[in-house]
Amino acid sequence: MLIWPRYRRYRPRLGTPTMLTEHLVAVNLQIAWLSPLVALSAYFLKGVVPEWNLKDIYRGMVQSMSVQLFFGLLLIIIFPQFALWLPGYLYPNP
Repeated sequence: MLIWPRYRRYRPRLGTPTMLTEHLVAVNLQIAWLSPLVALSAYFLKGVVPEWNLKDIYRGMVQSMSVQLFFGLLLIIIFPQFALWLPGYLYPNP
């Protein structure tokens, strides 16, 4: 997120669609919500079920994060039409 203001300035030169960039940022933020150091969802779960060990919660979150990394980020980067077909369908270019 620290590079976002600079990236927005250079994005037109790079030719990256704005909608694709916003999808990638959204998926990246979702992964950051689960990853350790931030991991607010882990602390929420620990507050709801205090008898669970935080280490076990993190171990379970790694599986979800790996699925999000593969299906969320990598597939959108490799096949950007996964993220762009619905907005293109709903809001066709004139």
